[in-house]
Amino acid sequence: MSAAHAACRRTAGALAMGALALLMVACAGISPQRMVPDTTAGPERKIAQRVRVLPVTGARDTFFGGPAFPKPEQVHEALVATLEKAGIFAGVSPGAGDVDLTATLLSTDQSGFLPTTVRVVANYKFTARDGTLLWSETYDSSFSASDLGGASRTLNANEGAVRENLKAFVQGVRERWRP
Repeated sequence: MSAAHAACRRTAGALAMGALALLMVACAGISPQRMVPDTTAGPERKIAQRVRVLPVTGARDTFFGGPAFPKPEQVHEALVATLEKAGIFAGVSPGAGDVDLTATLLSTDQSGFLPTTVRVVANYKFTARDGTLLWSETYDSSFSASDLGGASRTLNANEGAVRENLKAFVQGVRERWRP
């Protein structure tokens, strides 16, 4: 085997490994951890109530060959992690609390190619244990991604749209929650 042929084989092997690595990253799927916004506990007052985060409802179904939208379980995991990280409430749990939080994904849409933009509209409701509505707001957010790989672009746009929605929700609670 000539030196040029060996170098060509090494280059082809390296390119194949690089393509495989990109494919694995793109096929990793939507990650709840990447949907958690960078929002940490601030100097504002802490709400003395504990929140029970109920399962998220209203997600859009993903279909073969179409965009991969976040599943309710993924958004729920990101919502719980976001509230824990924000440190607004005395406690956050999917199992027990003084008030219940219900999140409903009202719509999830994807448009464009480069960039790909995803829009998420979600409603968040806090209710007392007796069912009395305490607080309800709806947030409309979007995020655009321009990654070269189509799968990673779609994932980043979806995760970013949910992240922006959760960020707006936390800001809304901080500014307008009146126990």
